[in-house]
Amino acid sequence: MFKHAFQSGPSVPIFAPTGTKPCKQWTVAGNVSRSYDKASNGLAIECTGHSAKMSLPKRGGLDLRQRFLCVQLKLDPERQFTLGIGVESKDNVSTRRRLSFSTSFKSRKFSPLTAQVPLDISTVMAETGWVSLCIDLVGICEMAWSGAGGFKSLESIALGAECKLRKIFTLRDDPSTSDDGIPASLDFPLSMDVVPKLLFLSGEDEDEGLEGAGANSFNQPPTPPKKSPSRKAGYLKPPTPNKPAVAFGYRVKGSEDKVTPQKKAVNAPAVKEVKVYRQQQKQQQQQRSRVGFVKEVAEEQEVEEVDLSSLPKEERLGPGGLDPIEVFESLPKALQEAFESREMDQLREALVGMTPEDAKYHMKRCEDSGLWNAA
Repeated sequence: MFKHAFQSGPSVPIFAPTGTKPCKQWTVAGNVSRSYDKASNGLAIECTGHSAKMSLPKRGGLDLRQRFLCVQLKLDPERQFTLGIGVESKDNVSTRRRLSFSTSFKSRKFSPLTAQVPLDISTVMAETGWVSLCIDLVGICEMAWSGAGGFKSLESIALGAECKLRKIFTLRDDPSTSDDGIPASLDFPLSMDVVPKLLFLSGEDEDEGLEGAGANSFNQPPTPPKKSPSRKAGYLKPPTPNKPAVAFGYRVKGSEDKVTPQKKAVNAPAVKEVKVYRQQQKQQQQQRSRVGFVKEVAEEQEVEEVDLSSLPKEERLGPGGLDPIEVFESLPKALQEAFESREMDQLREALVGMTPEDAKYHMKRCEDSGLWNAA
């Protein structure tokens, strides 16, 4: 699903409750609906009832490779909640394993393919009921399955009742220690004061949201890998100053083999051609990655037209609390026609015809009402 997406940046957005079909890529069962949450001043997906479940994706895998998974949830300490994560390891057969966190588990259980961990949500919840769980996928995989080659990719996410879901995304760096932290476009509003709670950081268990340490506790350090038997001394003799040694078919230069200015001048054209060729290959690869990412995003954001006027005003409010119908009617005619046609070229032409202040003002209102997704 994210195989061709750009994942070298600080974050990768996975889910947000915007658009007419926010759960298009999810498999949904039970009572799952979208509602307005006053505390977060935005929309959220609500799972109610014991049979409510959500799993992503419907087919294939996510193929997300960043280290930290962040899930923004609103939980009830008196209700059951389950979070399932499917990961793929770096072993020779690319085995898929499952991590399960639940408030119903009483003790930790581990097997070659599964790990079950109790989750005490009362220790990580803010006053509003919202919590931002950040899971160190590399650390937990190293401790649960130390001999499996380590974490390779995140393949699936599953949620069980009862909870409210705001956003899901991955981070490249630890949000508690990095300078950037969580990007403002993905984080909670500053007025909520929700601090990310990091679980399983580099193999350290500080009992944040966890309970029931047992014989197989994550407190134990991972088993060190077995060292391969060393070769006998003198098996590969080091090169002498006057006689280069031959190792694995390549000639290792000795001290006498120096590159003279004459050799540099002779080899300069060939070296320049190699550098130009490598640069061209790198640019072509980046272009292919961008094209694949744009196509996938366009497919995921494809939505059907609905009559927003039939929805209550509170349910159709955008992330910034503005009504999309009122904002659309206040836009200039050129912008209205651009949004109706859904053509980026027409939108650019409409914005170029305005002053920078007017263009910034109208696009900010479109973003706050949900008409435009800046991400």
